Amino acid sequence: MDPIVDAVAAAIAVGAATGLMESSSQAVQDSYRALRKVLSSRYVDVDLRPVEQRPASLSKRQSLAEDLAEAGATNDTELAALAEALVKAIRGDASSAAAHAEVDLENVAARFLEVRGVTGPIARVHVNGAQVSEGITITDVHADAGGGPDPKG
Repeated sequence: MDPIVDAVAAAIAVGAATGLMESSSQAVQDSYRALRKVLSSRYVDVDLRPVEQRPASLSKRQSLAEDLAEAGATNDTELAALAEALVKAIRGDASSAAAHAEVDLENVAARFLEVRGVTGPIARVHVNGAQVSEGITITDVHADAGGGPDPKG
């Protein structure tokens, strides 16, 4: 697939899992809504509901990525920037599930796979059934037993 549509599909899945939670920060919720708004207005034939209903489903994310590619989103740099902004907001949101820094990749097919900067009270990377033709790099995975810096001071 294409890096942009893959990133957008992953961001929608993570955003659906975290951005819709009441405990998520306003930045996560706003970033998710902004990405969803652009997707809904620019790619009206692409249905986000299957991924939003089952964000952990690899097949739903792959289907969304395929639909986005067919709709012409592969060169949409604004869409890529919105997906990146959502991921950054989630990373900065200590109340979200992403704070646990658990990365699970199942049945990934790609030329190259890179996972970096995984830090949290639980830091885990699990790759199963990957088909990678050019290489895999996993770096900077750190468990922070203290839960990171104290937000109060």
